[in-house]
Amino acid sequence: EKHFPGRKPIRQIRTRLNSVGPYCKVNADGHEKLGVLALKMGDIGFAIYGYKDKWWDNILFLVLVPESCTAAAGGHLFLNFAEKISGIPIQLTTDKGPEVGYQHAFMVTLRYVSVIFLFFWTMEITYRFRSVYSELDNVTFPPHVILKSTHNTLIEGFWHWFSDKSGKNIKEVLLCGKTEYIFNTAVDRNDRSLFYWMFIPLLQKELNDFQHYWNNHRICNQEKKLMPSGHIPSFALEYPSQLNGIDCRIEIPKEAVTQLREFLEEDTGMSRDECFRWYSDEFAQTALTTWESIGQPAINLSHAWDVFAQMAPLIMQT
Repeated sequence: EKHFPGRKPIRQIRTRLNSVGPYCKVNADGHEKLGVLALKMGDIGFAIYGYKDKWWDNILFLVLVPESCTAAAGGHLFLNFAEKISGIPIQLTTDKGPEVGYQHAFMVTLRYVSVIFLFFWTMEITYRFRSVYSELDNVTFPPHVILKSTHNTLIEGFWHWFSDKSGKNIKEVLLCGKTEYIFNTAVDRNDRSLFYWMFIPLLQKELNDFQHYWNNHRICNQEKKLMPSGHIPSFALEYPSQLNGIDCRIEIPKEAVTQLREFLEEDTGMSRDECFRWYSDEFAQTALTTWESIGQPAINLSHAWDVFAQMAPLIMQT
């Protein structure tokens, strides 16, 4: 009954967002607009994963990864995020997906208990972490909230800003390799590794630049908003009290992240390096040597395919 010709989409009922300060509620999600299905360049594709704060509208973490829709990747991404901010938020919000399993377990572990038993499949693991926030009510402030993708609006709605400002231009540049017949993994598998060696630093720089732009632009005024508006996100982080906010970040010891990382690697058989590896170390050295042999030309989005065309035949001969 929900699907029939001519059916009009059901409008989602939206309510006003609320949060008491930075790191109170953080939303996380992946972006697949540069993925395999989007680029249609064989098995080439990128995933983007980000964490965004609800109260001050700041992008906390934005990174390019080979795959974000696996349990191991989600676990390592969350631990990378926790390392970067030296803590965790009170509440993490995500949509449904295989990448949220370990994120949920780690949020519960790090936030609540001094002794917690986590059951993963057939294994029983005991962790002992103490938290000053262990007294938080898990009904009022649940450590992890899972929503439908259409309801995870804080970060789902953010992706179109990235797409409009940077994403569409990036995609056009990447597709030039296909439309101009420069790139073909069917002929030489090294093209795949060279593609990643060439474009990963460029795309991550674009993400970093967009994150800096977003965190330092002024948010538009919204009179009915329950949280700050008309502010600059980076200012709100540094001076939350001036906007009637409370810094809610829960500090965690590095040892806690290290122990969880060790468990994750043992449980999944995937280390952080293996999970986020784009190409082998041997190829990286070959590509660097080849690039140096052609005079170390500048690599940027405007000329990356020109450099690629020079390097690809030389690497094929090695």
